[in-house]
Amino acid sequence: MSRKEKVIVLCLFLAAFFLIKAPFYSQQPVGEEGFFAQIFFASPTKPNFLLRGRINGQETYGPSGHPSLIYEAQSGLGQIISSLVNFNSLSEKSSFFLVRLAFSLFQFVVWLSLLLVLLRDPPENSHRTLFWLLGAVIISPIAISLAIQLQVDGTVGVLAFGIVAMSMLIQVRGKVPKSLSYVLIFVGSLYIGCGKADWSVILLVTMLGSLFYFLLVRRLDSNIFIFLTLGMLGLVLGNVISYYYDPKMYLADRNMLLRMLNKANILGLSMPKHETVGSKGAFSLLEWLKITGLRMPFIIVNIGLVSSILILIKKRLKENHPFVMISVVFGLCSFFAYFLTTNFKYPESRFFAPSLVALSFALVAVFPSELTDKMKNVFKKAVIVMAAYTLILIIVAKVLNVSITLQAGVFLDKYYTKSYLDKFKGQDCVVRVPVSIGFNKPDIDFIHNGSGRAFAVKLAEKYGKRLCDMKKNN
Repeated sequence: MSRKEKVIVLCLFLAAFFLIKAPFYSQQPVGEEGFFAQIFFASPTKPNFLLRGRINGQETYGPSGHPSLIYEAQSGLGQIISSLVNFNSLSEKSSFFLVRLAFSLFQFVVWLSLLLVLLRDPPENSHRTLFWLLGAVIISPIAISLAIQLQVDGTVGVLAFGIVAMSMLIQVRGKVPKSLSYVLIFVGSLYIGCGKADWSVILLVTMLGSLFYFLLVRRLDSNIFIFLTLGMLGLVLGNVISYYYDPKMYLADRNMLLRMLNKANILGLSMPKHETVGSKGAFSLLEWLKITGLRMPFIIVNIGLVSSILILIKKRLKENHPFVMISVVFGLCSFFAYFLTTNFKYPESRFFAPSLVALSFALVAVFPSELTDKMKNVFKKAVIVMAAYTLILIIVAKVLNVSITLQAGVFLDKYYTKSYLDKFKGQDCVVRVPVSIGFNKPDIDFIHNGSGRAFAVKLAEKYGKRLCDMKKNN
């Protein structure tokens, strides 16, 4: 590639990344996004990061149930930006725009890093096809949604998995120093260790699985050994740091994962004897299919990446490059860990944020220097279809004013309707509403409706108030 072509690619990336999201940066928070908007603007202290309610102008916070360090990253970003921007001077729309723009920087850094490495060592004759494919991924519905979504998976998770995936890709792309790969695998693994328990499990399976495989085939050379050892050391150290920083939240997160695994019932095959299909807490194959179907409009991109990798890897495996295999295993583990489980009742795409990045890096690792005309045509059609699909989704989402982040498809006008809240003004009671509504309406007394009724009653009584009878007045 010429220098001019590289500059054009970078300019197109910058324009596409930010402009494609411009219509949604000002979207009002939905669901749990209120938690993270509050963390960004208010910087609460550990372990009580989550806004549980506001009564008489006094805000109440509660623990998150996840390691505190992942919230400190978002809080720290807010503090850095607050030193540059006066939050109090911002309008409502400007506040939403700023927090979503700030959160999208996590994904921006990852994609920019991938692009720079690729521009330094592009595939000889197939680079244009690869750039178009990555472009389609970067502007895809799931990438747009995850970039501006106020959550941990699409921010801290994407950055941590991106660092680890980059360390593997550097080993494949020979024009980048291998020493940088060692630094990145240690830092990225440490970062993942400080995060959610399921992230650690995914990386641990990748590291141990790769180690046992190379021992089995007697191909464990010094480079692979150092890389895998640094990865596991970083992962262990990250978990130790996370534990000592906030042991209560660290253990709560691990216990949450164990409870999820106990109820996961992968594809409905491990259902407890005392549960029946359709009963509370039990998942069946039909429920898994339902959840997967609801997720499909977004995770179709991840599935496309998996399919492309499996098609292309045959040729790369013949070259016997160990880090191509490690990169692919990491991407597949990060995807199937969530795709094949029914841990999550909600069809949210955020759980697939880390795998979107890991799979994209794996695609670059397996991409050959030469492509047949047939494969070029297949990928060309895929790019066109994805671009058209993204354009349709953007138009529909804006015309109907629906959420594209959490609770995708929710009509925002209806979600934020003021009529039912106005009925309780002047009454000596507290409404139970989603935290996003409470965050967006600082003039109302509220308790987050996900906190549980017993907690809400107790909190209201603490301030000499009662819960509003929402059913009676709604």
